[in-house]
Amino acid sequence: MWTLVIIGGLFILAGLALKFLLVSVPEVTGLILLNQFNGKLRPVGSGLKRKWPWETYQEKNFFSLELVTKGFSETYAAEDGPIMEVRASYQYNPDQKKLDRYITVDETTIEKGFTDVFSGILSEIIGKKKAEDARKDIQTMEKEVIEKLDASTLTTAVVSSFKEKLENQYGVNWRIFSIADIDFSKDYQEARSVMARMEKIGQTIAVLKTAAPLLDDKEAVNAILVEQGKAKKNIFEVEGLTGAISDAMVKIFGRT
Repeated sequence: MWTLVIIGGLFILAGLALKFLLVSVPEVTGLILLNQFNGKLRPVGSGLKRKWPWETYQEKNFFSLELVTKGFSETYAAEDGPIMEVRASYQYNPDQKKLDRYITVDETTIEKGFTDVFSGILSEIIGKKKAEDARKDIQTMEKEVIEKLDASTLTTAVVSSFKEKLENQYGVNWRIFSIADIDFSKDYQEARSVMARMEKIGQTIAVLKTAAPLLDDKEAVNAILVEQGKAKKNIFEVEGLTGAISDAMVKIFGRT
C-alpha cells in the first residue's frame, strides 16, 4: 500500500519537476525564455525543449515562424525618360535563433527596411535600362535585383551583403523576391494618351482646313469638339463642313 503511495508521489514530483525543466513549443513557432537572474533572453524552437527553473515565459513570448508576404508599388525613371511603375513582393520569416532581435522591431519597421533596399536597387537597375527593355523581361530584372541583394559590401571592416544586414538587423530570413508587373506609370500613360490625341487632332485640323480653306485653327478645333460631343454646337455653320468633319474623324480616329 505504502509502496504504491510512494510511487505515485514520485510520479507527481517528477511531473512537477518536468514542468519546471521542460516546455512544449508548437510547430512553426519559436519561444523566448527570460532568465530571471541576469535578464538575458534565450530563444528556442518547436518541440519539447529544456529550460532551467529560473527561466520563465508568458503566452506572448511565443512567436509564429511562418512566412510573411509583403507587396509594394513604386515608380522609377528609365534611362530614356519614361516613368515606370513596378509592382513587386517579397517574403521573409522570423529566424528562431534570432528571436531576441526580432522582438525588438515591429512589422512596419521590417517592411520599410526591406522595401527601401529593394526600391534602391530597382531605381539603380531601371535607371540604366530603356523603358521597353525594362518591361519585356521581368525574370531578368528579378535576377538582377537578387544578385545585387546578395552582393558583398564592405562596411566598418566587415564584409556582408544587403541580405545579411537586413537579416541580422531584424532577426529574420529573407526568402523570395518577385516582380508582378513593370509598366509605364499611370500618369505617364495618361500623358502619352493626351499627346497621341493632340497629334490626331492636329491631323484632323489639317484635313478640315483642306475641305474649308477659310476655317482658322480655333474654328477647326471647335468643330472637332462639337462633333465629339465635348462642346455645345454654338459655332457658325460652314457649308459642307459637317461631312468633312465626319470624313476626317473616320480617317484619323477610325470612327465617326
